[in-house]
Amino acid sequence: MKRTLAAEPTSTRAKKARDESDDDDEPVLPTKAPASPKKASTSSKPALKLASIFQPRTAASTSSSANGASSSKSLKWLDPIGPDKSCLHGVYGDPTPSSKVAFFDLDGTIVRPKGGKTFPSKTDEYDFDFLFPTPPAGTLSVINRIRQQHLEHGFAIVVITNQKQTAYSAKSGLSTWKKKMAHIAAALDVPLRVFASLADDTYRKPRLGMWEEFVGKWNGGIEVDSGESFFVGDAAGRKKYRDHQDTDLKWALNAGLGFYTPEEYFLGKGKEYEIPSRPWSPSALVAPSPSLKGLVAEPEDDMITVDLSTLDQTSSNLILGNPNFGKPEIVLFVGAPASGKTHLYHRLFAPANYVHVNQDTLRTREKCLGVVSDTISCSTSCVVDNTNRDRATRKLYIDLARNLDVSIRCIYFDVPKSVCVHNNHFRAHFGPTNKNEIKRPLLPFKAIQSWFNDTQVPQRKEGFSAEVVRVVWGWDGDQVVKERYQMYYH
Repeated sequence: MKRTLAAEPTSTRAKKARDESDDDDEPVLPTKAPASPKKASTSSKPALKLASIFQPRTAASTSSSANGASSSKSLKWLDPIGPDKSCLHGVYGDPTPSSKVAFFDLDGTIVRPKGGKTFPSKTDEYDFDFLFPTPPAGTLSVINRIRQQHLEHGFAIVVITNQKQTAYSAKSGLSTWKKKMAHIAAALDVPLRVFASLADDTYRKPRLGMWEEFVGKWNGGIEVDSGESFFVGDAAGRKKYRDHQDTDLKWALNAGLGFYTPEEYFLGKGKEYEIPSRPWSPSALVAPSPSLKGLVAEPEDDMITVDLSTLDQTSSNLILGNPNFGKPEIVLFVGAPASGKTHLYHRLFAPANYVHVNQDTLRTREKCLGVVSDTISCSTSCVVDNTNRDRATRKLYIDLARNLDVSIRCIYFDVPKSVCVHNNHFRAHFGPTNKNEIKRPLLPFKAIQSWFNDTQVPQRKEGFSAEVVRVVWGWDGDQVVKERYQMYYH
């Protein structure tokens, strides 16, 4: 089946790319700009009339639009979506379910503030212009291009937009935005749905809350054809256009859709963006040198490295030590927030009956030291699951181990900052992923950044009883959950 927008079907191009690629995780997007539509012939079709919003405010037009729609249609807001009602859902006209769906971002894609401003007014519902008001020869205006996509090619039209700033702006900001959205829908005058995320939760792009809401409840049970459907958005990480983010591109990648920038879709320009980095991919991680079962001895650092993705009995025993030796021990974790510390505790140490000591739960370092002392006094081993970023902090536990006459080992989580940031978003927006986990709030970026600014890499000579075990990141978990993990969340 040939795509409406490009000469070669997306599904065919995607299959070719997958067949030729050695990396199964590499996302595939269309690389050819959509074909420029032929200029509408005035001899065969009546001229498209302006919707009432573009008539003088004091004398709104009562004429019908070019598609014969009644001017009495309006944008209706349905019940907000989500447990916190953080996603708005509006419908204009009577959208028909379709396997072919054209998704559009709003700001910077369909409309922009008047007068070249960066941000629209929070009190003026008419503060918008449609992009590309004087389209080049051979192209259509934004309004007519979207109408053509629906009327001539049979695509359902869905607007997907982040509006967190609107929700938390001036008191009347959200009310003004709703009115503005109604004017935009009336000007387009095709049946459409609009989803607007108001918070930093699962509905916010590039997360798929709005996509899942649409395909699960509002497309009549019809599966969206990812080979035909596409998303148009301006947030593609382009330096040339000073894109504020790349969340639109990531949203399309997460949903498995083709992607176009407004310049590609409306003006027929070529592709001008790159696939964003993938923090979970092997190429983004510092892989250990090949050795037996992923273990690498590093005598110069007095460390032994374990790849978390290759955990087996040998590497697990190396991390766990010998819990049946008969004498309790202290295991000190060292690692940034969201580097996998608690996951490893539940994976290996909890089944071996190590007590979990965590400052997030106990609130103070003094209480952590007290629990460690009490646990060892009961002849039970424990894991100190804190960041323990510097030598001064670690010395407190090393000195305690000496006073208690027990050994103390160190597990160092050497995980890149980009992975920690990704893990932070994943566990906050998708977790928990198993019964051992609890719901974790999203940590501020500075909590992770400060660890990397101030950390001191642990060494055995600080007073540890054995070589430091260095854990490098790799996926260790369910394959279904892995598919969700390998999405963009920020």
